Amino acid sequence: MKIVHQPLVSIVIPAYNEAGVLTRSLHILTDYMITLEWKFKWEIVIVNDGSKDETGALAEIFAKSHN
Repeated sequence: MKIVHQPLVSIVIPAYNEAGVLTRSLHILTDYMITLEWKFKWEIVIVNDGSKDETGALAEIFAKSHN
């Protein structure tokens, strides 16, 4: 069996009270990553820095809908 290793890219996004732009930004980023000609495994890590708005909830919703 041939084992193929693909690089893994982690995109880390610090987020503090970003509810107003988070979902749109994540859609733009994921759309871009999907269209790259160079195919590889990737992930987005959102670090919620104690937001007082809906940033954490929106990140969870986005993650569940993009598994």
